[in-house]
Amino acid sequence: MEPAFTLGILYGCGRGFRTAQYFEQLAAYYLKSMSRVRVLIALTGKAERSVAACLLEQRAKHSGLEVAVVLTARQWREYLQNVSHGKAAECNPIIDAADRREVMKRCAERFSPPELFRLFIGRCDLLVFQEHHAGVQMVGLLRELLTDMAVPLPVQYELLHPGYASLHYPADRKQYRIYGGPYYDPYQEIRQSVAYLRRNNFVIRAEHLPTVFVRKWRSEPPPGWYHYLTTPDDTDAIFRLRETPRHDHLSLKVFAYAYAVRHDIWAGGRATPSGVDAIRRFRQFGQLLEIIAARREAGERMKSFDLMDFDGYDKILRQNR
Repeated sequence: MEPAFTLGILYGCGRGFRTAQYFEQLAAYYLKSMSRVRVLIALTGKAERSVAACLLEQRAKHSGLEVAVVLTARQWREYLQNVSHGKAAECNPIIDAADRREVMKRCAERFSPPELFRLFIGRCDLLVFQEHHAGVQMVGLLRELLTDMAVPLPVQYELLHPGYASLHYPADRKQYRIYGGPYYDPYQEIRQSVAYLRRNNFVIRAEHLPTVFVRKWRSEPPPGWYHYLTTPDDTDAIFRLRETPRHDHLSLKVFAYAYAVRHDIWAGGRATPSGVDAIRRFRQFGQLLEIIAARREAGERMKSFDLMDFDGYDKILRQNR
């Protein structure tokens, strides 16, 4: 199953009904092009609880709309204990009705902004972060973390109609490959991926792989891709492959780059990763990404492993069957 498009809300909730109505309309907008839209919201205050409750009521109206809530350890404990007074009286019905719950066990009583921001950066396809509600300090923290984590997450800083919102990155990655479009740049995604690989020293823990990269790297290359891994041609040949709406080579480029670095192929004088092993490892790379996506979509925990440990793929696949 294709993972739901995840729309995160941070510091974007006013107290009025119109704010909740805006997020309903935003979800409906993306449901026009996505089969499922999951709104991720942390129950940080009364306004967030109000928006979450409103969105839960609108699920019957919008097929494919899901609501996921992020909780502190205390909120989850009070839900399990069926506490019926204080803030728990408001939170528990929302938690009970939510499609998914994510408990931040390291946040015992209240949310830690850095931890919360990292979670949303890792889980979302698009983040709505209303900067005038958040304040200069929180906006600075978010931008610092985005840069530090090297994650190209689209962030909408105002509550505007999505058709007019200014996004540094497109919410739909296909827009990178549409010639003449506002986001057209067929080589942008490989630059983003290489930056992320380098930032993490080519060690990518599966449980920490951001959703935007899970989605990008699961792309299916065009028929005949194996030719580029069997022919010891110039490495540039793979990276010169042009991305178009009908030809998506990103997964092949990411694999070839990481495989070459991890095996010191360039240092050894060979120009490109090639041969039977490279073909088999590329197929396994795709299988592991499918497993990551499926487990995450099901809300299941998986054993930690390094997605770039190509020589360990056989063992990793056995452990994650």
